[in-house]
Amino acid sequence: MTNTKNVKRGEIYWAKDVPTASGYTETTVYKNRPVLVYASQASLKKSGVSTVIPLTSNVTKLGAVPSHVLIDTGTLKPSVLMPEQICTVPTLALTVKVAKVDDRTMTVIDTAVSKQLGIS
Repeated sequence: MTNTKNVKRGEIYWAKDVPTASGYTETTVYKNRPVLVYASQASLKKSGVSTVIPLTSNVTKLGAVPSHVLIDTGTLKPSVLMPEQICTVPTLALTVKVAKVDDRTMTVIDTAVSKQLGIS
């Protein structure tokens, strides 16, 4: 189990029971999957939940949504970050840290999230 006090923005963790919405059905599936921690450090310190962005290793999805970002950390297989599925999970659901993205990649992700939310 992850020590929740050590979770940092920009880290990628395996997470349990991440809600995954399908655009083709009205159901939500809960999957164990890698996620990028997107919450601010202040939020992570004060809350028992983390704002995360799911990743998929299905790189054929890259470009399906304009805000998708290719993530290649070298420790995971290349994956697509899906800002359209941003969600919150209990910080205790973050099980294993697998990578951290660099500052340049976080800037790209910030731009993608702004584009997805229409605040750019």
